[in-house]
Amino acid sequence: MERSPEDPNQSGPKSSRSSSKTFLSCCSTGPSADSSTKMSFTIIKNLEQLPNYPLLCKLAEQHRVRVTGNEHTGTFSCRGAEGDYALGENGIRGKFVSHGVRGEFSFEVGKAIVTVIAKPFWLPEILVKRKITEGLDALWKELAQSHSS
Repeated sequence: MERSPEDPNQSGPKSSRSSSKTFLSCCSTGPSADSSTKMSFTIIKNLEQLPNYPLLCKLAEQHRVRVTGNEHTGTFSCRGAEGDYALGENGIRGKFVSHGVRGEFSFEVGKAIVTVIAKPFWLPEILVKRKITEGLDALWKELAQSHSS
């Protein structure tokens, strides 16, 4: 299900407690479940400026996210989340797994796309959407602050 710009649920509540770590961990409660719900939904957000690799590494370090790799490909991990990434001419693409939630992401000039492919059966879809949206909003805020410094 694609999210439209006029959808009032597309943007999550803005909170000073949100951080880009929220995006990477997607959800912060509950153990991984072996039984997951195969489903798919996509969250699309506007992205005015594509972050560069050094900036992403700086933000990752601030949020205790370990990045292993280089400006072309690599992996990331933090408490309860892991994934891989590839940087190319058109942006950043990757996959992630966090607390039983599996998905893919793409950051391109103009838009960011996060697609959830599977989630634990016990985890409400609305919670996953809210956590990802809050994380994206926090990441955009941090990117804007970094670019203005």
